[in-house]
Amino acid sequence: MLCKLLGALDQKFFDLRVVSLLDEGTQGVHIRSLGIPLDVLELRKYTPWRLLRLTRLFRRHQPTLVQSWMYHANVAASLTTMGSGVPVVWNIRHSLDNLNAEKPITQAVIRFGAPLSRTTAAIVYNSKRSAEQHERLGYEPGRRIVIPNGFDLAQFQPSAEAKKRLRALLGIPESGLVIGLVARCHPMKDPQNFLAAARQVLDSKREAHFLMVGTGMERTNAMLTRMISETGLEDRVHLLGERGDIQDLVPGLDVVALASSHGEGFPNAIGEAMASGVPCAVTDVGDAGWLVGDTGRVVPPKNPEALAGALINLIDMGDAGRLTLGMAARQRVAERFSLDAVSREYAALYDEVARERGLRCHVRH
Repeated sequence: MLCKLLGALDQKFFDLRVVSLLDEGTQGVHIRSLGIPLDVLELRKYTPWRLLRLTRLFRRHQPTLVQSWMYHANVAASLTTMGSGVPVVWNIRHSLDNLNAEKPITQAVIRFGAPLSRTTAAIVYNSKRSAEQHERLGYEPGRRIVIPNGFDLAQFQPSAEAKKRLRALLGIPESGLVIGLVARCHPMKDPQNFLAAARQVLDSKREAHFLMVGTGMERTNAMLTRMISETGLEDRVHLLGERGDIQDLVPGLDVVALASSHGEGFPNAIGEAMASGVPCAVTDVGDAGWLVGDTGRVVPPKNPEALAGALINLIDMGDAGRLTLGMAARQRVAERFSLDAVSREYAALYDEVARERGLRCHVRH
């Protein structure tokens, strides 16, 4: 979402620069391709002398405003700009259904963020549920702004050709029905829930193939392949790992699932599927239910029977029924969650924060 926002903001009015606390990851090349400088700090530990590198960077570039992105960056930005007069806008992209499910260091950073949140100019959440959960933990409610993720309807759109290409890639018949999970392999994403639901779908005598795409969704992942073997799905599950052509793969799916157990804010993978005209079955985590509305199916997390039931319902609708529901999903994204509308909300926020601080601003939106 950060990369999408960077591409949508008008660089005639915004002088943008990205700082990564770690490495450039999978998005560094894309950020630089937008003509935006990227500083990589390789900070592996929060120590005072390491954070001095970030402080020196801020002083060198003297930003009008700092937009931090996720917990560790939020805390780092606030600590290193403290006393400088530079407004910091936090961005929180995670729900807190179960704080104890997070790593101990992440739990500590989240808790430390509560009193620190009072020093921010604003806190952007991509989920209403996430905002409420954080405020119960002590995050400043007066700083709350909810801006959902935005989706590019030109990049993600329905495609009959994508269906043919995907089935050729997987080596299955053109008539084969494919259900996809687009997520990294992480306990929060609950791949075991997805696989257990897949097993039940096949046991119900429905014919389907299951595609898992994302970091760690590959045959070299021993834990994942063991789960697939234990559910007897070796010949029905296809693993593609991390891909750079998601916009070409997703329109080829018949159904997209979200199996997450917790932690979701406003799932990009589901919005992208909806923009592609693909109906979705999601667990009720974060604002996934709000995102799909009545254009998909919403079930409780950690309940493979319920997820399987939702998938079976979408399978039984047939091609025509899924097409109708998918087009309604795309229309919902166009009306409520377009990238253009969301980027205007961010631009308006930056303008407002700058003006409140008496800072010079020439933003048009």
